[in-house]
Amino acid sequence: MGYTDNYERDAYGIVAFWLRSNLEHGQFFDREISHYELELARANQSMVQSLEGIWRRAEEKQGDFAILINESQQAVSEFRNFLTLGMNKALHCEVIVSTPVSLMDHMIREAEESQKVFGLIQSGGQVL
Repeated sequence: MGYTDNYERDAYGIVAFWLRSNLEHGQFFDREISHYELELARANQSMVQSLEGIWRRAEEKQGDFAILINESQQAVSEFRNFLTLGMNKALHCEVIVSTPVSLMDHMIREAEESQKVFGLIQSGGQVL
């Protein structure tokens, strides 16, 4: 999935854009986890599968939007918490990952931005 800027600017398209961003971060991180870190790799794979399923529904504009946005919020929140825990463990040399901490911080901040956008959509605010 290379970067493209051809997403639809409706609510489903905006949600799909942010889900895809987090999904791609999870897929990238998957390649960075040491093969010794099975628990971390399994947890990340679970996050990727969850994000991918929700992203596909957003792309296809399937299902109730309120449920989709709630699921998106939940999945991205869990992914953000996972990344935060992983970064903390990496900083304390408790896990082996190839991802620089600065890149993990970027992924965390982008997940936080996703949550802000989802919150704006839920509240009826304007998303530019």
